[in-house]
This record gives sequence, structure tokens and C-alpha cells, in this order.
Amino acid sequence: MISRDKIRLISKLFFYPTEIPEFSSEEKIFLEKNEFNFKFKKNSDEIQSEYTRLFINAIPEVTCPPYASIYIDGQFMSVTTVKIQKLYYKYNLFLSSKEIGDHISVEFEFLAFLMKLKEEKQDVEKDCKFLIAHIKMWTEDFFNRIKENDKIGIWKKISEIAEKVINDIYLSFINK
Repeated sequence: MISRDKIRLISKLFFYPTEIPEFSSEEKIFLEKNEFNFKFKKNSDEIQSEYTRLFINAIPEVTCPPYASIYIDGQFMSVTTVKIQKLYYKYNLFLSSKEIGDHISVEFEFLAFLMKLKEEKQDVEKDCKFLIAHIKMWTEDFFNRIKENDKIGIWKKISEIAEKVINDIYLSFINK
């Protein structure tokens, strides 16, 4: 089974790269095993520019919007956003980040939180299955867009790793 630390790592990698990410030794080993060999430099303009182009504002439209509502409902901040945020509220979680609830990094962070509760033997199986199926539903298209449009390769590699992680999680829950 995939550890919640790997899920949190995916969340960390999909946030806007304002600073050099700090990786634990386990995260470094996992990234090396997945042939992730990009070196983050302090305030890397190239990485930030590519993140912005892919996920925030490209002309005529955002190439790879990182929001589930776009892929599921065809519009930003829709029914899907509300459903996911209601799930967060069920656990008394309120977003402190600048992102809305259906951003890929927020959804992976919440999945890591649910996995922690599951490890503590709390009854979250139904919500884990729902969230995993939800993430699986929209990320294939999202990851494919990244693979087609990333000009420097870092986001393509991150999406490949994330896709492997979500597929492994999905299979482990489906096979129960």
C-alpha cells in the first residue's frame, strides 16, 4: 500500500513553487526510485514560469487547470468544488491555503489526512474510497494534458509519479 507520506509529497509537488521544497530522506529515496532528478534552485524562474503557464494563466486559456471541477463539470468552482469542500467540513477542516478545495494539491493533502485517520483505525473507509474514485475520475485527463504541454519536463515527471501513486492507491482500495 502507498504510504500517506508519498501522497503528501504529491501534494507538495503540485503547489506553486515559491521556494525550494524540503524533502525528507524517505521522499528523496522515493523520488530517486522514480527517476526524478530535477534540481530545484532558489526562486527558479524557469520552474515558476512553467508552473504559471501550465496551471495559472496561459493565453488563450489555461493549458492544464489543476481543479477537479473543470474536468468533471466543465467549469471552475462548481458542484464538484462544493461536494469536496463539504467533505473537508465533515472533518472540521477549513482551507488555510490560497487554493480552493478541488485543487490537486489540496485533494492529495486531504487524502493523506484521511489515510492518517485510517491508520489510527478511525472509520473513514467510505470517504477514502469516495475521494480516491473522485481523484481518479479527473486526473487522467489532467496528467495527459501536462505530459503533452510541459516544455521543461519537471511537471511531466511529477504527473507520471502522481499517476502511479493514485493508480496504486485506487487498486489497493478496489481490491478490498
